[in-house]
Amino acid sequence: MPNEPIEQIVIEQALASRSHLAVACAVRQSFDTILKTVVGKFLQQLTTELTNSLGPTWKITAKAPETSQGEHLVFMIGKKNCFEYRRIVLGMYGSPSKAFMGILRVQPVSPFSEKDDEDLRANLATVITSSIKTDREWVGWWDVKHNTYSSWNSKVPDALCDMYYDTFQVVGYFKEAIQRCARTVEPIMDRCYPLV
Repeated sequence: MPNEPIEQIVIEQALASRSHLAVACAVRQSFDTILKTVVGKFLQQLTTELTNSLGPTWKITAKAPETSQGEHLVFMIGKKNCFEYRRIVLGMYGSPSKAFMGILRVQPVSPFSEKDDEDLRANLATVITSSIKTDREWVGWWDVKHNTYSSWNSKVPDALCDMYYDTFQVVGYFKEAIQRCARTVEPIMDRCYPLV
């Protein structure tokens, strides 16, 4: 039995009895709530860790996704003085969901010029191993390139299992990635929109 694909085991167990099939249907219908609970626990711990490590000049918002479909900006952090203009984001997109990070242009009209955004991208390129993509809404964004933590979905449950049962490890990975990004872009954010 251990060599059988997990999907075959799940099918056999689901069809083993009427009550097993009812449980399988209930789990399928409840996946969005399960996802919200798992990601919510992770985000709560990540928020606490980054608040303690980055200090009071940073603002953090976190919101677990309501559904496993579509794009979700689940975690945003930025300097308090320019949070309304540029935010570092951790999110999920696609079907199945994949994790990404980036710097969001919250408002197109801001104290940040195109040259400032180019400087932000150039600084990010020194610490990001993925290719940085750009578009109208994003200064730059990139896929999370981790064997386990890059997929947040039911088809590849390892990341969700780690988020819930090994929260400390997953938080450590994303805390380091977000801190590295934050410390890299902080001088440019402060230059463009200094604390008063």
